[in-house]
Amino acid sequence: MVDEHLKFSIVTPVYNRKDCIKRCIDSVQKQSYSNWEHIVVDDGSDDGTDMILEKLAKEKAKGLLYFEQPQNGGPNSARNRALDMSSGDFVLFLDSADTLVPDALSQIVKVIDEHPDYLHFLFIAGDRIDYCAQNTTLKGHYFAEITFGDWLKGKLTGDFVHVVSAKIWDKVRFIEKYRIYEALTFLDIYKLTQKQLFCNEVIIQVELNRSDAVSREANLYKKNAIQFSKEVMGLMLQNHYQDYIDNNAITNVLHLVNKLYFYTLMLGMYDELSSYEEKAVACGGRIKPVYKIAKTLHCGKLLCMGVKCYSFSKHLLD
Repeated sequence: MVDEHLKFSIVTPVYNRKDCIKRCIDSVQKQSYSNWEHIVVDDGSDDGTDMILEKLAKEKAKGLLYFEQPQNGGPNSARNRALDMSSGDFVLFLDSADTLVPDALSQIVKVIDEHPDYLHFLFIAGDRIDYCAQNTTLKGHYFAEITFGDWLKGKLTGDFVHVVSAKIWDKVRFIEKYRIYEALTFLDIYKLTQKQLFCNEVIIQVELNRSDAVSREANLYKKNAIQFSKEVMGLMLQNHYQDYIDNNAITNVLHLVNKLYFYTLMLGMYDELSSYEEKAVACGGRIKPVYKIAKTLHCGKLLCMGVKCYSFSKHLLD
C-alpha cells in the first residue's frame, strides 16, 4: 500500500468544454491514491460547462475545488488562480480534455519517494510516446536526469507532464498577458530547479486534434500572435541570454536571435533590428543575409502578410 503522505494539487483550467470536463474530473475521482485536491478554474465558459461544475460542487464531489472567473482571461490566468488556491506538496496540470491514467498518482508518489533530491519530475502524456522513444537523451531510459543546459541546447523540446514542488511555484507564476506561451515560465522553472527527473511512464491520456485546442491561438494568422510571439521571445532572450552563453548553447541562442529578428521585421519595427544584429555578432554568428535584405527593402509588412496567408492556408488543410 502506498504511503499517502504527499498531497497533490491537480490544476485544470477549462473553457467551453462541457463535452469532456466530467470525464476529466472522473479520472481524478477514480484514483486509488486519495491525498489530492482537484482545482478546476472555469475561465468564463458560456456553453454550460459552468453548470456542470456548479452541480458537482453542490454535490460535494470528493476533493473538487471550483472557482469561476467572471470573464475569459486565458489558460495562464486560470492556472495562476488555481496556484493561488493550492495547498498541495506538488502541483500537476491536467488539461480539461485529458484524463489521468488509473493509479497515476500512486505511480508518481512512488517515483518522488524514491528520488527525494528532485523538485521537478517529467512524465509522459500519451501523445508523446514516440517522441520519447526517439529522443537521443531519453530513448532506452526509464529514468533520466535532465538539466537546465539540456533545455537551452534543445536536447528536449515540447511538453511533458510536469509534477513540480509547491516550493517552486511559490516563486513563479505564468504571464497572464500572453494567455498561452507557457514555455517562458517553464524555462524559468528549469533554471530554478537546475535538474529534473524524467520517468518513462505515461500518466495522462490526451484527446488529440480538438478544434478548440488552445494551442491554436498561437497560429500566426491569429490576432496578436506575431506580436505576442515576438514579445515572449524577447523576454526569453533578455532573461536567459547569458544562460545560453554559460551553457555553450550558442547555436540555439543564434537561432532565437534570428527568429526574433524575423518577427520584429514582420512587425515593421526596424529601429530594434540593429540590437539583434549586435547580439548575433557578440555570440559569434550573424543574422541571415536574406533577413537583412528584407530590412534594407523595408518589406517587413509584406513578409507578414505572406506568413499570415501561409499560416491560414495550413490551418484550412489541417
